[in-house]
Amino acid sequence: MDNPVEKPAVAANSNSGKIFQFVSVLARILIGAVLIAAAVSKLAAPKEEFALIIQAYNLVSPSTALTMATFLPWVELLIGYSLLTGYALRLASAASGILFIAFDFALLSLKIRGIELPSCGCFGASFHPEPRIMIGVDFTLIVLSLIVFKVRPLWALDSWSGPKENHGG
Repeated sequence: MDNPVEKPAVAANSNSGKIFQFVSVLARILIGAVLIAAAVSKLAAPKEEFALIIQAYNLVSPSTALTMATFLPWVELLIGYSLLTGYALRLASAASGILFIAFDFALLSLKIRGIELPSCGCFGASFHPEPRIMIGVDFTLIVLSLIVFKVRPLWALDSWSGPKENHGG
């Protein structure tokens, strides 16, 4: 005979699992939208403009800055669309988390070295958030990327293919 005390615990776990799945979907949408907006704003301008912003961080050589300015927006766009569609979701969420960690590292290095920039350059010429604000935003996006990585996908292309064990959760 089933123990009636155990059933609510299972139901609660099931409900909390669904809540985390919805949170994960919202996180995917938010992260994907941020990455796509950042990419599109950078791609709309000459790559040299973004390269100058990268150079202002004094972390890489001018030639490396130009290479980064050429490819980084495309990487952001690819990861953003992957998160929105739920395709290669664990890879995309891990990649987004790594990107935001790298962005936070660069922003924190500015603060440590006393370099003041009027804008972080995160969104090209379209939007100019202060670097100190973006440190907190990036940290939040890192946490959301981790949630997306850990929670079984809902409404994702990944959930329609392959075994469930490969998708976290």
